[in-house]
Amino acid sequence: MRSPHVLLMIPLLLVLWCTTAKAGEDSLPDPTASLHPTDNIVALAKLRVALAAKPDDQHLLGLALMCYVNLCLSGEKEDDGADGPWLTYATALAQRRATARGGMPAADFAQAEPELWVRVLAGYRQEVADALARWPQDRERPGHRALLVLATGDWRTFTAKPPVTLHERYAALRTGFETAASSLTNHLSMQNTRHYPALVAKIAWRQGYLHPPQIIIEESVAFSAWMLASQELDDATALTLLGEFALALGVEVVPGESRTALWKRVVAASRDQEPLNARALGMAMRVCERFLDREAGMVAADGRLRLYGLGDLAAWNRDRLYSAAFFGYLIARSGHQDYARADREYVAVLREAAPRSVIAMRYGVGHQGMNFAPDDRPAAEYWDGLADAIAEEIARTPRHSSATLATALSKLAIGRPERAATLVRELVERDGLPTRSVIETLMAAAGPAGEVPLLLPALRHWSDAAPMDMELAKLRREWSPESHLFTIDGKPRRTWTDVTIDNRQLPWPGLELRQHFAIRWRGMLHIAEAGTYVLATESDDGSRLTVGEAVVDNSGDHGMRVRRVRIALEAGWLPLRLEYLQGTGEAGCRLLWQPPGGSGLVPIPAANLAQGSAGPAGLIADGFDLSDERRPGPTADAVAFATVRPWHLRAQEEIAEALFDVARYGEAVPFYRAMLVDPQRRHADQRLAQCLLWQDPADVDGALVVIRISGSVVGNWCIRSTAFAVRAGYRTWSTPSASTTRMTICGRWYVDMPRLSAGSSSSPVMSSRR
Repeated sequence: MRSPHVLLMIPLLLVLWCTTAKAGEDSLPDPTASLHPTDNIVALAKLRVALAAKPDDQHLLGLALMCYVNLCLSGEKEDDGADGPWLTYATALAQRRATARGGMPAADFAQAEPELWVRVLAGYRQEVADALARWPQDRERPGHRALLVLATGDWRTFTAKPPVTLHERYAALRTGFETAASSLTNHLSMQNTRHYPALVAKIAWRQGYLHPPQIIIEESVAFSAWMLASQELDDATALTLLGEFALALGVEVVPGESRTALWKRVVAASRDQEPLNARALGMAMRVCERFLDREAGMVAADGRLRLYGLGDLAAWNRDRLYSAAFFGYLIARSGHQDYARADREYVAVLREAAPRSVIAMRYGVGHQGMNFAPDDRPAAEYWDGLADAIAEEIARTPRHSSATLATALSKLAIGRPERAATLVRELVERDGLPTRSVIETLMAAAGPAGEVPLLLPALRHWSDAAPMDMELAKLRREWSPESHLFTIDGKPRRTWTDVTIDNRQLPWPGLELRQHFAIRWRGMLHIAEAGTYVLATESDDGSRLTVGEAVVDNSGDHGMRVRRVRIALEAGWLPLRLEYLQGTGEAGCRLLWQPPGGSGLVPIPAANLAQGSAGPAGLIADGFDLSDERRPGPTADAVAFATVRPWHLRAQEEIAEALFDVARYGEAVPFYRAMLVDPQRRHADQRLAQCLLWQDPADVDGALVVIRISGSVVGNWCIRSTAFAVRAGYRTWSTPSASTTRMTICGRWYVDMPRLSAGSSSSPVMSSRR
């Protein structure tokens, strides 16, 4: 395999994407040899010349398709094949290839493979799985194996025959990350980083490592420098930019040095730069901005297949720089977690390099993530600046990809949901149906912004196209009016009527509880005048409102927070359901709206709430005490999804842990067993042993088997001693608290176990010697 630095030694004439280069059949590129972007761009330059002579050649068109596919796999947002023009060009080229063969279907798998890669990257997984079933005789071919794993998510074929080719390894890494199969993602190497930089960076970041993501910064900065070899640039322009790049990188410029020599040194330095060189990153941004209006592909003005242009490369790398800036910001904050310091030392440099750009303005508002948000205190003008930058970018041609803009919008929705709502609408109006690569991130923006109904047709389309996709299935359940915030069997603790929902008092009126309770309100909402309404809840902790087909999801453990939906409603009565969960601490739940012509959110008046269209006023409230065993567990749909997908370890874990938390130990057993296929998930062994011991009746023999075959459980003295003591009968019982039972072993040690009827989620805790 070629070293990452060998490319730097390629003579300049081989790197340039010129239209006069000669390429014979004996020198055609091999798209399976490298996924690195520069290699595939050089390959497209060769194919451009070959296709000029044979524009309808199936083999040449297939090679060009695979080069586009490789650019999708190695770029941002590579897990969906989104950023840049490559997937769009590949889709158009695939159609041209099909037309060139008279609209006839592919004769065999070898001919179909490039087009299947395009479809699977576009999100049509079920279509690809169905197509692969037509060629069972090819199931051992590397391309068939990789496509089938990507299409179905079922990676188990790689356990019998490990992935070897680059495309198989991509399928293993991508699917391993998606399904949480750590056995497929724990062998990251510099070779993988070279070919799949963004995917490796994501995996490494999730696993707590910052080193590999530095590769994304180096790759994107180096690519901007690499573009300066283009023959579309005259020597004077290129030398000027190379000189500025050299200054940012700390490279000495030798008077009279040739363009080629300086270019080689700048590209080499950009790959060997310090992990955090904001000036080099800013310079890379300026280069991309400078070339955005250059010629693009895929068809030239004379009708020939141009495939790409300098403008395409600049636009694509500009999107990659957004991701590079993200990891740079994390590095800038690592160690001190200081937003103000990172803003002075890092973001200010980006703002100077590209004033008012989405990249620079995005990080002016801080990380705004789960771990950093409490320390982020951006000034109001930073939020407004980000909103203005996104608005300008949406109207720009060319512009950032929709995937990059959706990511920025998901952050803007945190601080400026009203501005985000307007911009989400503008983006959808310009682009039409959001692509698979955009839908998840755009939904993350639309939720707080209240624009989910706008995206529901796209969500349904893509979840139907990929029924095995867990994230899409979860999103569809989350925003389905048939879903619930909680499912609790049994009668409520108390039932009463509320004429309005607007309370922050504890204990809760009508229920007289302070913590660990749930309330479900049911009734009808009267819409007197047709128009566009904003429906909302403000709650601490989670709430979920369903009015007709509209859903407001405000779930989770959080302080008082508003979530809303903007929707057009006809006059009449609509069924309403509001669900609310309180954990600990402060509490509150408010049911709000903004009717047509209103100036802000206000509590829905009592006159508009009733138990039925002709029934008494107010909503029926059922209150549940969740301090006992009746805490909500996973939904039936989520359990069904995991049951038929045993290879999806992320789904298995979510269901198993949800069942364990509500003391449904016997039901959790098969899901923990399914996780044992991955030897890296050692906690599943311990959880399985606990479930076998704590279910009613206990399966001690089964627990002993798990202990014997699992090294991680053998080392757990608490579980091992509990199992053998239960088997030997050396135990006495007492009840130290309402939620635990104390088992005394041999009169000397004791274990605090959750009572089988109490639903405690804690593991047994071994006490000191008595």
